[in-house]
Amino acid sequence: MSKDFYKVFEKIPDIIKSPFEMTEPNQAISIFRGDFSLTRGVDFISLTGEVYFAWFPNNRVNFKGEVTNSSKDVISLTTSDDNFVLIIDGLVFAKASVTNMNASSSFLIEGVTFGESVKGDKSIPVSKVNFVIPNLRKFSGKVVKEETDDGIRTSNSRLQFTNSKYNIVIDKSTDYDLLHDTLTKTGGYVTLYSGQISATKGKIEFNELVDLIDCFSKFLSFINGRRCAPLFFTGTHNDQIIWTDFSGYSTDQFKYVFTWPSKTSAEGLDQLWQTFSHLWNDPNERDFINSAIHWYVESNAHSGYLEGSII
Repeated sequence: MSKDFYKVFEKIPDIIKSPFEMTEPNQAISIFRGDFSLTRGVDFISLTGEVYFAWFPNNRVNFKGEVTNSSKDVISLTTSDDNFVLIIDGLVFAKASVTNMNASSSFLIEGVTFGESVKGDKSIPVSKVNFVIPNLRKFSGKVVKEETDDGIRTSNSRLQFTNSKYNIVIDKSTDYDLLHDTLTKTGGYVTLYSGQISATKGKIEFNELVDLIDCFSKFLSFINGRRCAPLFFTGTHNDQIIWTDFSGYSTDQFKYVFTWPSKTSAEGLDQLWQTFSHLWNDPNERDFINSAIHWYVESNAHSGYLEGSII
C-alpha cells in the first residue's frame, strides 16, 4: 500500500493488545512452565510442572507438578494444615496449599494459591500497566486502528478514564461480537477488553495500584450490572515486563442483566469516573459506594434473597 494510504491513519491511535487475550471462553491462562518450589520455613518441595490461571471452580491460580526433590518426607509436609509459599525464579509468587497428591511411578502434586499472586519483583516501580477485562458489556467509543495481514482496520473501541493521578484507557476487542456470542452460548468468562494505566506524574508503585484496582473494579461493576474486574495486571518499564499480578479479583460469570448506560455511546462515563474516584477517597463515601453497588449487582443476579427482592 502507498505511503499516502497510511498517512490517513497516522493520527488514529493503535489498539491496545495484551498477551492474555483469550480466543474462547474459559480458556486457562498459562503463567509458568518449568521448575518451581513450595517452601515452609526451612522445608521445601521442588517441582517441575505448570502454574496456570483457571476460571473454575474459582477464578484463581492453580499449579501441578512432579516432585523432583524434598527436604524431608513429602507426605508429612503436604498433609500438614500449614500453608506453603510458592516460589518462581527465586521470588515469592503467592501463598499456596496442596489439594491433591498422586503417587505412582512419580509423585504428583496439585494445588491452588490464594490472596495476592504476583510473578516478578513488585517492589520495582513501572511506567505503564497493561490488563484485560472479562465479561464487560459492549460500549462504542473513540476510533482505534489495528494493522493486520489484510491492511488496517478501525473500530470505535476506546474508552478513556482520567483523574488527577492516573490515565486509564480500555479498548474493546476487534473480535468482541464473536467472542460475546460464544460467551452467551457457553457461559463463564472471556476477555473482551484490553487496557493500560499510566500515571499523570512519575511511575506507578504496586502498593498504590491495589487501591486503584479496587476502585476501578467497583466502577466497572456499576456500569456493567455484574461484578467486573480487570485482571492480569502487567507492569512494564522500557518495554520490559517487570511483574504480572495474577490475583483472582472478583468477577461474575456471564449473565445478561439490565444496566443503565447507553449501548451506543460512552459519553459522560469519563466525567462519571472522575466524580466516582474522587468520592472513593472519602472513607464514608467509599463505604456507601461499596454497599450500593453490592446490592445493585446482587439484585440484578436475583441472589439477594429477601433483602435483594426488596431492593
